Amino acid sequence: TPHEKRLANPDAPPLPDALDWRNVSGTSYTGKVSNQMLPSPCGSCWAFASSGALADRVSIATGGLHFDVSPQGLLDCAAPDAGSCNGGSHELAYAFAHTTGLTDSSCLPYRGMDHSNWGEVACRERMCRDCDRFGTCSFVPYNRALAVRVAEHGLVLGVEAMRTEIAARGPIACSMYAHAELFEGYTGGVIN
Repeated sequence: TPHEKRLANPDAPPLPDALDWRNVSGTSYTGKVSNQMLPSPCGSCWAFASSGALADRVSIATGGLHFDVSPQGLLDCAAPDAGSCNGGSHELAYAFAHTTGLTDSSCLPYRGMDHSNWGEVACRERMCRDCDRFGTCSFVPYNRALAVRVAEHGLVLGVEAMRTEIAARGPIACSMYAHAELFEGYTGGVIN
C-alpha cells in the first residue's frame, strides 16, 4: 500500500554492540509479558506481538510512557482480514492500526476470543468501554478515547535489517511456524 515502506535504513549508523530495550540506562521501555491463552485459549500471538511491539515503540518515542495497546482491538475489529484466534498477520494488524488506531487494554481488556465486527455501530466506536461503580457500562466515543495510530509500516527482511530497525526504533513483531514436530515435542534447549 502507499503507506508501507521499507523501514530499515541502509545508511544508518553502525549498530551498538548490545542493546536491551528492557534496560537502557536504568529505564525499561518494554511492557508486561502476556498470555494469549488466558482467559480463554486463542491463537492470537500475531495480535500480541503486533500490539506489544507497538506499545514498546510508543514507550521509546515518549521517553518511557507505557501505553498498553489492546490486542483485543485487533481481534474485535481487524478480524477477519488481519486474523483471528486461528492466527493472523502482523502486516495487516499494522495496516489496521494505521487507518483506525488501537486503544489501550484498560479500555478494551483481552478476552481471548474472536469478536469480529458485529453490531450496528462502527467497530472503532466500540473499542473503548467505561463502567461506573454500579456496573453500568457504555462505549466511549472514538474521538474521546485515547488511541495510538501507526504512521508507517512495512516489512523488515533479513537479520541485519531487523537489527538495524530494532536499534533505530525499537522492537519488531516477528513470526515463525511453530507447529513443526521440533516445536510440538519441545522440552528444552536451542532449536536449530
